[in-house]
Amino acid sequence: MLAVTGYLTHHLVNMPLFGAMPLGLFLLAYILAFQNKKALKASFWNRFMLGASCLLCMTRLADATHPVWLVTSIHLATLFSACMVLHTRMAVSRPPTRWLTQYYFIMALGGVMAGLLQVFVFPLIFDRYWEYPILLGLAAWTCALPRPAASFKKPLSHNYLPLLWILLPALAALGVRSMIPTGLNPQDGVTIAWKAGLPTLLLWWVMKGNQRIGVTALCMLFAIAEGSERANHTPLIHARNHFGTFELVLERTSKRRLFFHGNTLHGSQSTDPQRQALPLNYYHQSGPLRRIFKQFEASDARPHVGVIGLGVGAIAAYARPHESWTFFEIDRDIIQMAKDTRYFTYLAQIPNSQLRITEGDARIKLQEEADATFGLLILDAFSADSIPMHLMTVEALDDYLKKLGPNGILAWHLSNRYLNLENVVARLAQARGLHAVGWRDEHEDPVQGRDPSYWVVMVREKSQLGKLLRDDRFTSPDPGKATEAPWTDQQSSLWQAIHW
Repeated sequence: MLAVTGYLTHHLVNMPLFGAMPLGLFLLAYILAFQNKKALKASFWNRFMLGASCLLCMTRLADATHPVWLVTSIHLATLFSACMVLHTRMAVSRPPTRWLTQYYFIMALGGVMAGLLQVFVFPLIFDRYWEYPILLGLAAWTCALPRPAASFKKPLSHNYLPLLWILLPALAALGVRSMIPTGLNPQDGVTIAWKAGLPTLLLWWVMKGNQRIGVTALCMLFAIAEGSERANHTPLIHARNHFGTFELVLERTSKRRLFFHGNTLHGSQSTDPQRQALPLNYYHQSGPLRRIFKQFEASDARPHVGVIGLGVGAIAAYARPHESWTFFEIDRDIIQMAKDTRYFTYLAQIPNSQLRITEGDARIKLQEEADATFGLLILDAFSADSIPMHLMTVEALDDYLKKLGPNGILAWHLSNRYLNLENVVARLAQARGLHAVGWRDEHEDPVQGRDPSYWVVMVREKSQLGKLLRDDRFTSPDPGKATEAPWTDQQSSLWQAIHW
């Protein structure tokens, strides 16, 4: 349950509902299993879980993220069926009354150990969410084991020898994964065929009754899907911490270093010395950000730029000699990577005396800055799958305006595969009487490293928008339904913003 919760909130959408649904299904399965109703047939849930696991393998092999409702449903269905299988086996194993205290104490102790492993141990020993396929494999193998008898009198070897058969497929899966250095291109038709066809054949094989062989293949398949590298990419760094997983890869075709947080691209830089200083992806020079900096340069705003969200530091490519820059970043590992000139050199373009990187929560650290400090404040923390919602509230906007100078510009980077944040920001602007325009750049050129992006600019006075008002590409953002209130620290919901 904890592994599924962590996976959904880090790879899809981080909202309370996605944390509550796995827990609710876990508790529901516990209640149903311990009621011991005849309608809850163990054989049905065994086969249901194996089938759901195969569908889950299909989504992982294809690296599917949309539609969100379908991908989430597959993860939750697999979790619920696994909970039904395991809870039913625990209910059948209940001992006589005199052993119940020890029985329930061991169950509670197992829950505590699981929480400690998920929070403290797994982020240290795994560079990805390896516990998910491992635990799924263990649960699937339980389906193939004989049902336990309600007795504690069996020999130790009889009760625990099956653990050997559980560990073998997991070790075999890791071995197969280590022999596959690169994955396959998901755009290849043949690739898609085998990614969809192999799990389907495996599902048929499992349903025919060869459960142990089928589950072994299933474990291998899921481990290979979790560990496969992206096509044409040479891995440089794999890391995981409490903020999720990230990887740095070298794209061999375009000769770029790419930084992924979860499954979202957060920036890249060319290894070609002639193009190394150019910003790429959402920050390219023919996109909205360049126009925003042009307006900033033409304004009377203070030459101090603040950026919430560091990434690879690509925005620093727009720095001018007389400007001072402050980056706010909560993840220490990202700071170390962005400052390492072996990988990215954007930050090195700014003299040390004019560059400051503040580690910590941006909203808290921003309060330590002097009022009216920044001429341009860029919020670039919303392109990931799990966004910091506390940075998009009315109270947060008040903090930003307090730190902006009289002619200051507030720029929001709202590119996101899962969420439509245009309405959220538009309602914030309305709530404080600000003037806002946005440019949805649909231009994409993978060869040149250009990705679609959406940027919104906010100012206090309409005249401060300058030439942006005469640019047809900048339009007023849509606030959505009039009944939807702006987000506050007390009330905010991602439900209506999700691209289901």
